[in-house]
Amino acid sequence: MNKDFVNFFNDEIEKSIKLQHIKIHETVKSYLVDLLMESILLEKSILNIGQTITDLYFGAAESSSQFEKNLYLKSIGDLSLIKLGLFPESISREIVNSSFYKTMGMGAYASIYDDEPVYKIITLSYDDCVSILHGFKKASEIDNIANLYEFWKITESSFAFNRLVQLGFQFSFWKNLDKEE
Repeated sequence: MNKDFVNFFNDEIEKSIKLQHIKIHETVKSYLVDLLMESILLEKSILNIGQTITDLYFGAAESSSQFEKNLYLKSIGDLSLIKLGLFPESISREIVNSSFYKTMGMGAYASIYDDEPVYKIITLSYDDCVSILHGFKKASEIDNIANLYEFWKITESSFAFNRLVQLGFQFSFWKNLDKEE
């Protein structure tokens, strides 16, 4: 893999972690960097082959070997992290919601952590992983308060909350306004 991209993703993930004051195991941080490399740069990533979580689930259920089943389960977990962390707005256009993705992702990782200990750590820090990926995405976007607020309302992302506070957003005013609608 291209060392420049690895360094870029590593630096950006580290910024996201620091901005949100998240404590994460170094192995998980490396996993997230590798996941970004695979998802964004490789044509054979789960994002580019067009499979849904349901497709992957049925693939796991029909697998003839534990190795193949684990690959499907890993893909379910990875896809859920990518969707929730980088593309949560796409979920609002689907029949299923974000809790479905979270449940499927955590369950998939939990099913394989006996074989690979990193997946146990990811399962236990799943919400932090989503926040880190979201922070990575949002750090590269323009500070659009309306979009950040809408995103925060949907996901309760700690990154979105902290960034809104940094930008001077007053939650009490908007919460009262939302109640009036």
